[in-house]
Amino acid sequence: LFKYTFRQPQMDSYYQTFEIWHVFFDFISLLEGSQIDKFPDNKEPSIILRYEDLFSSLLESILTKMQFSLNQEELQDMDDDCGDDDDDSATEWQTFVLQCIEMLAKITELIPETSFKMICPLFTTYCTDFAQLSGFIQEVDEVRMLNFTEHEHWQGLNALLRDIRSILQILGRLAEHFCDGLFEARFQDTSYLIQQCIGMIKFCLSASVHNLKFDQPDIFLPQFVQVEAGILSTLKAYVPWFSQYYGQLKRDNLELAPLIECVEDIVDICSTVILQNHPSLVQRCAADLLLSLVHTVRLPFVMSIKSYQNLVLAGCQKIVQLDAKSNRLFYKMLICGYLMPWPDCLEKEQQWERRKDEFNTFSNTFSMDFRNLSTNADLLNNKEMQAQAKPTIVHTLEVLTEWCLEIREHNKRIRAILYDSLDFCVDAALHFFPIYIQQSAVLQVILKFFLNLIDSLAAQMGSQRCEKIIQFLMSLLTKEQIENSL
Repeated sequence: LFKYTFRQPQMDSYYQTFEIWHVFFDFISLLEGSQIDKFPDNKEPSIILRYEDLFSSLLESILTKMQFSLNQEELQDMDDDCGDDDDDSATEWQTFVLQCIEMLAKITELIPETSFKMICPLFTTYCTDFAQLSGFIQEVDEVRMLNFTEHEHWQGLNALLRDIRSILQILGRLAEHFCDGLFEARFQDTSYLIQQCIGMIKFCLSASVHNLKFDQPDIFLPQFVQVEAGILSTLKAYVPWFSQYYGQLKRDNLELAPLIECVEDIVDICSTVILQNHPSLVQRCAADLLLSLVHTVRLPFVMSIKSYQNLVLAGCQKIVQLDAKSNRLFYKMLICGYLMPWPDCLEKEQQWERRKDEFNTFSNTFSMDFRNLSTNADLLNNKEMQAQAKPTIVHTLEVLTEWCLEIREHNKRIRAILYDSLDFCVDAALHFFPIYIQQSAVLQVILKFFLNLIDSLAAQMGSQRCEKIIQFLMSLLTKEQIENSL
């Protein structure tokens, strides 16, 4: 089967052999589990141990096959045109990498130590090679260029960027092997991997790799963007590790400084990406990483980090230039920072009153333009003013809707804090409803806001207010409008 696997002339048949391997892996795992049950004292030789050489060779062969630097002739014709960032369909190259990664993940379950001894040094090598690119970056007339003199260097760069993307995906997929019961045993390895990722993304930012110009045809810029996004996505995969790390430090009453330093680096990186002119894919990955960090780990000190405060200020002033997906992630992250309970903290340590006051200040500043528009008497009959106000109304209500969705499953205290901050926004939204009732796009946003508001905060609003809002909306809607909104 091993020889058959790597002699396949087509990728589809190569993938089909993986199905056979998966069945074999499951069978070996079943036998191993059965033997452990029969011989709990571990005196019998491991079933997996008998096949370790086979699994190790298979792992090494798959790694070799998927590295562009070692297998360029076979892989160079694969389509890797990522197209639109919003296109979720996988390219031929991405499909190949994902298929190989799932095989590697299966093998790693059986021989984890052998797997990491191959993969981690490989990642270190690629990090070193990537950092060496700094020696080829030149600035000419305020234009930063990556300048190679030999054609072979450009070929090597293409292979390097592809292989870095692949190894990052591998490490992200295997992140579960560094957490839970394996946390302490692999702590040093995990710390080192995370620091390498942080170092790589710092290099990307300092070198502005997404803005580099090339003497060669511009095929490398999308690759650099994918590398930046890949590093941030890999760091996101290790967020559960940060959560476990924080929990252990708190329970053992140990110094938080090493964790704080690492988290500050990540927040600084994400803040730079979000607030500066970076490709939308990279900004989305940064917002997603920061949301995951704030929502999952919930570190009390994050709010005091200077770069995080810059994000809060930018969110208040609505000067963040993000696409729709990134914008939703960004504002969800901000509300999580204010309202998510901190783990391993007593109730009296949660500082709810301070967080409530700070969130009210943030919310009021954020919604100020929205609320001021509702007091403008000219808006009712001025079509030009209505058109100008539309983006502010839509954006504000979309963010408030996300906030309602985010806290839906949380306790009464959190929902009460949110409702108190939204009280005047509800009145403003009711004011805008009859003005924009004939504009379907705005109408849908307003109705979605009220639907989620009532669904999430009905207890805080009270039955009478909910009933009045529903009656008011229904009295103005036609049957057709109601059907279209459902």
